[in-house]
Amino acid sequence: MARVEKRSGPMELPSESELRVILEKEAKRLPPQQKLAAHYPDFQLFYQWMDLLGLNTAVIRATAHADEVLQWGQEIVPEVVDATIARKKDVLAKKIFRDIAWYLGEEDSLATVDAIVVFGGSSLKRIEKGVELFRKGIANKLIITGGNPNYRQDTAPEAIKFLRYALAKGVPKDAILLEMSSVSIPDNVKTTFNLLDNFGVRYRRLAIILPWFAQRRGWAHMMKFSPPKTSLLRVNSEIVSQELLPTTWFANETGIKLVFNEFIKMKVAVLLNTA
Repeated sequence: MARVEKRSGPMELPSESELRVILEKEAKRLPPQQKLAAHYPDFQLFYQWMDLLGLNTAVIRATAHADEVLQWGQEIVPEVVDATIARKKDVLAKKIFRDIAWYLGEEDSLATVDAIVVFGGSSLKRIEKGVELFRKGIANKLIITGGNPNYRQDTAPEAIKFLRYALAKGVPKDAILLEMSSVSIPDNVKTTFNLLDNFGVRYRRLAIILPWFAQRRGWAHMMKFSPPKTSLLRVNSEIVSQELLPTTWFANETGIKLVFNEFIKMKVAVLLNTA
């Protein structure tokens, strides 16, 4: 099948050219030496899902090129959507789908941390959860990170919208660290650690706020770049859309695409050695 270059959106994978632009924009930071050879995503449930649908995963299992994985994902996603919807009531399939939702959205028990990291996004639900935890005394520092994704550069940075919400809810300005330029989750992560270093913030435990479907990917990047012995506490923000709930994602095109793309993005991250 011929390669098709297209503009990505929130439910689409980036094209090869868009990936190059994103990588050029991302902040510079190397993982700690002890983690250079480590990778944190696991793809066994993804392979079970694809095997259930009868789809060939040879490319994603064996390739050493991120652009090949992206192309495979772009080409096969219509088949994934149709075949998943066709199996949505199958008992075995529903177990795999539930396991996938649990894996992507695994959370940790609440505990005090040194800072709460809120990843940028179009929904205010992430900052709502971050402010909620801050006001509960989970941490005395709130880190807001996010510019705009590559496919949407013509609006105010996501971090600015989150900052306005946090200030309106009474979070003191001096308790907030703000980053407004990152364009992707790995960029969020690298920029966050650069920010902490630049401000001399000491930390051993960090809470990370993301919706369930992106939580594993955010955690994997944070694990890759965090200093050894840093603890990460995963907290999921709420989901408004019924299509994106952990219990319904596999029954509609939007949810299937979103979850499928999370695995593809994690595989790309492994190949780029950022997760």
